Amino acid sequence: MMSVVYKGVAFPLLFTMLNKRGNSNSQEPINLVNRFIHLFGKDIIKSIVADREFVDDTWLEFLNKNQIKYYIRVRNNFKVELLHKNKTIKAWHLFNTYKV
Repeated sequence: MMSVVYKGVAFPLLFTMLNKRGNSNSQEPINLVNRFIHLFGKDIIKSIVADREFVDDTWLEFLNKNQIKYYIRVRNNFKVELLHKNKTIKAWHLFNTYKV
């Protein structure tokens, strides 16, 4: 589902009914965003907010290629590669702003 958020309230604009159980695959949200772009244009997309089921190379590559800003919640075991340090860490370490 794609919604527009106005003053903290999300109004559904487009959705796709999936004829299956479970999460969508990477092509399904791409198709939905392409449908939105066809109807309304890409320039009005300020950002996309998605849940952790949408962390996928194909999906993120699509968003990056189309220069669409995104915010995606990541699982607590999601790992990030720090190429400059030749190291892999859990992503939540990047956002931990307070010490316990």
